[in-house]
Amino acid sequence: MSDPPDFDRLVRGRSAIRAFLPTPVPREILLAALESAQHAPSNSNIQPWRVAIVAGRTRDRLAAELTSYVREHGLSRIDLPEEFQAQRRALGSQVYGSMGIERYDSEARFLATLRNFNFFDAPTAAMVGLDGRLGIADAAGVGMYLQTLALALAARGVDTCMQVAPVMFPEVVRPVVGFSDQIDLVCAVAIGYRDPSAPVNSVRSPRNPLSENVTFLE
Repeated sequence: MSDPPDFDRLVRGRSAIRAFLPTPVPREILLAALESAQHAPSNSNIQPWRVAIVAGRTRDRLAAELTSYVREHGLSRIDLPEEFQAQRRALGSQVYGSMGIERYDSEARFLATLRNFNFFDAPTAAMVGLDGRLGIADAAGVGMYLQTLALALAARGVDTCMQVAPVMFPEVVRPVVGFSDQIDLVCAVAIGYRDPSAPVNSVRSPRNPLSENVTFLE
């Protein structure tokens, strides 16, 4: 079999990074990747994504407020149907295991989970939203935007982690980034350069066989 195209290597080489160096991402690199992501497809070309890039003092304020809120009010969790639970548990086992955290150590797990709200120490984060009046087709457009952004950054040597945890507290996020109540938060994106010494960055989550997700009808 011939070597995979460069695009395939880029897609398969991208992974969720959960420990970043403090090295800032140059503004010109961010802008170039964002310009590429702006070409993602969307329903009727409405380009429904709304993005706030936070860095510096704003990023630190948001991280501090999220962390404080979670410490006071506790974690939130998205429920999944039973058939998806095994994959969530398997990923959790991989991630916590890479950090040497045992399943029964609830305090260590809580402290590790809090790192989500500091964007895993990434110096930059994107908060991504969608107008709440729009529907599932437009949510798909935001998803295509996010993948394009992640790959555009990866092509420039910049790492990312797509994060759900920070946007589960819109009452904290919206005032900091200036989103109105009309904007539904979709996800956060931690952006920076991976810490090569962190074992958690070696985690590679498995993918389903194609047959579990795709059906050919002829």
